[in-house]
Amino acid sequence: MPGSIPPRSLPVPRSVIFVITAFDDIHVGKLPSHQVHAVIRKPFDVRQLVTMVREVALMWHAQTTIVAELLLPLPSASDENAPEDAPS
Repeated sequence: MPGSIPPRSLPVPRSVIFVITAFDDIHVGKLPSHQVHAVIRKPFDVRQLVTMVREVALMWHAQTTIVAELLLPLPSASDENAPEDAPS
């Protein structure tokens, strides 16, 4: 399809990684900071953790939806009038 972006060039949404640990600062400091988004130390408040995970999930979903809408081509008027089984 002309004007569409090849799937390989689309950004791939990264996972969000939370580390929940009782390790000390020495062990936590060895975690790859470019991969770990948050370190939650034990003991932790379960309600705060649930709130944080929910907020991050909502934000991640909103951002990936915006990116997908910006990058994926919208159907043109000619696409709407074309027969469904017409060769491309």
